[in-house]
Amino acid sequence: MKHIRYNHPLSNSFNELLTEFDPFSRLLGHRFRDLVSGDSRLPADVFEADDHYVSRFQLPGVPKSDVSVNLEPSGELVVSYEREQDGEVAKAGRRLTLPDDANADEVKAKLEDGILTVTVGKAEVAKPRSITID
Repeated sequence: MKHIRYNHPLSNSFNELLTEFDPFSRLLGHRFRDLVSGDSRLPADVFEADDHYVSRFQLPGVPKSDVSVNLEPSGELVVSYEREQDGEVAKAGRRLTLPDDANADEVKAKLEDGILTVTVGKAEVAKPRSITID
């Protein structure tokens, strides 16, 4: 199984910039950070097997009721969560563009031990076949 890990190249840089300018960060709070880097705050591990793709997201302590998994008509898999804890709203999300051979009818999601696993089947590839001549 081939492993692909993707982290947005700007996510760490932007968070470091906000940390560096602490008064700026406090002034804008989490709202600005969510707008700019919301999709890159939820790390994803993506694996490719012969007949399916697997995406894993780390969601420790997030209940299933707070997690949303959607498949957009554009072919994007959107995983997000939003929950309130200690009076603050925590949210994060991730968009993954599915490859052309992904089968939108074969998508399964399972949350277990803080790991969300989304499996997307691959469409069957048209294989050449022999035609009998009458």
